[in-house]
Amino acid sequence: MKIRVQKTPPSKLLCGPASTPDGDAVVALTEKGELCRMSLLQDRDLVDVIEAWQYEWSKTFFTVGVIPKNFLKLPILMIGTDVQKKIWSTIMRIPRGKVLSYGEVAAKAGLPRAAR
Repeated sequence: MKIRVQKTPPSKLLCGPASTPDGDAVVALTEKGELCRMSLLQDRDLVDVIEAWQYEWSKTFFTVGVIPKNFLKLPILMIGTDVQKKIWSTIMRIPRGKVLSYGEVAAKAGLPRAAR
C-alpha cells in the first residue's frame, strides 16, 4: 500500500458516506484519489463529522460526493508534524507480528524522549 505524508492538509477534499467492516463511515479523498480522513459515524451523521473536520482544517474546502467502494485499497495521505512523520515512518517499518513499546519506537525514530 502506498503511503505519503505531508505537513499541511490538502486544499480540497471529496467527502462522502462509505461502508467499512466496522460500520458506516465518512471518508475524505484528495484530488489525487488518496484516502486522507475517515471517521466511523457511530451515533453521528455525515454533516456533524464534516463540520468537525472543517473546524479542524479551516483552509480545506470539503465537497460531498460519491466515494468509490474500493476506497480501502487507495493510496493513503497522512497529515502530521515532523515528529509524527518520524514516528509513523518507524511504525511502518515494524515487521508484521512484532511488538514494540512506545519507548522502543521512540528510540528507533531517534526521539528517545518522545515516548509518552
